[in-house]
Amino acid sequence: MQPPPPAWLAWAEPARAPRAGTTPTRESQVSEATTARISRPVLALAAGLCAFAAPAGAQLPPSARDVELRVLDFQGGPIQDVRVQVLGAVPGAERLRLLAGQERRPLRPKDFADDRARLADLPDGQLVLLVEADGHALALSDGFELPAKKPVRLDVRLARGVSLRGTVTSPDGAPVAGAVVRTLARDDDNQHPFARTVTQMFVVPVTAATARTADDGTFRIDHVAPGDYVVRASHGDWADARREVRAKAKGEQKLGKLVLQPGVVVAGAVQRDGKRVADAVVVLQSPEEPVQGQLPFQEVRLEVRTDAEGAFVLPRVAPGSYRLLAHQGGDPIEQARQMGASGRTIEVLPQPDGKPQHELLLLAK
Repeated sequence: MQPPPPAWLAWAEPARAPRAGTTPTRESQVSEATTARISRPVLALAAGLCAFAAPAGAQLPPSARDVELRVLDFQGGPIQDVRVQVLGAVPGAERLRLLAGQERRPLRPKDFADDRARLADLPDGQLVLLVEADGHALALSDGFELPAKKPVRLDVRLARGVSLRGTVTSPDGAPVAGAVVRTLARDDDNQHPFARTVTQMFVVPVTAATARTADDGTFRIDHVAPGDYVVRASHGDWADARREVRAKAKGEQKLGKLVLQPGVVVAGAVQRDGKRVADAVVVLQSPEEPVQGQLPFQEVRLEVRTDAEGAFVLPRVAPGSYRLLAHQGGDPIEQARQMGASGRTIEVLPQPDGKPQHELLLLAK
């Protein structure tokens, strides 16, 4: 039986609005309506934070918190140059919990005795190992619980993974050289501030990799673990291209063309009582998308500060509807008040000759 959740999990109760985030750029408290949309699968993440209690009972041997690990390649041969991270398993959730003091650690051949490496003095709870090695896709061990009455011995087999291939083009179809292509979990692509606060406590076991396109616009990302991804292509002259992909277990997977979008630079100034405001924070964000059973989603959230003249320039974004807001510091509640008073919806439209779209934001007293 799991212990009851602690008081700090009050934000997960639909009847209450959670406290504002601790980051200085968070624009407002999350509304009760937003909190109510976070269904049981999401709350399971938070409840899982409390599920790491050591079992009571008889005295345990000194090795009760040790694990013996053997890593094998896809042909069954030993791999003895790996990176390992201990993560907490959260019942009913895809994400794994990051544990304090359990960063990824290297294991070298000297660490393996009789083909096994010993990981000593691990934390208590329901755990899993994430294992990486060059030339292979990452993998997870079977789950295990510590402390244990007998030694925990784990075998982890690493596969080659899949190779993702594709081409990045401009809006007119021309190949784009030097574009940056990234793979990441969908939740890690979520720019909503509340979602980012929650998800930064967890990790999804997918391959986070980066590649740069060649002169002909092509890219290749090898050794990708199977799973659900966002593939995002970026270049300073256009707005990003984004595609959701389910990676296969092996072989080669062609993604076709990732077409960058015509980008618009949004520029302008922040004023209060007719005077320009220096060092104000300007936020451009896309509308919030409620997703059943998941945290609220925002694809775009950009932040910049005004210069000494109160002017700002935001990176290129695709044409569409956005909220533009500003604040000038203070505690989170004051920031939210300022952004609520200054914020307005704007339509970002294609501009002739790529000129910036100018906007003026007014800060209330």
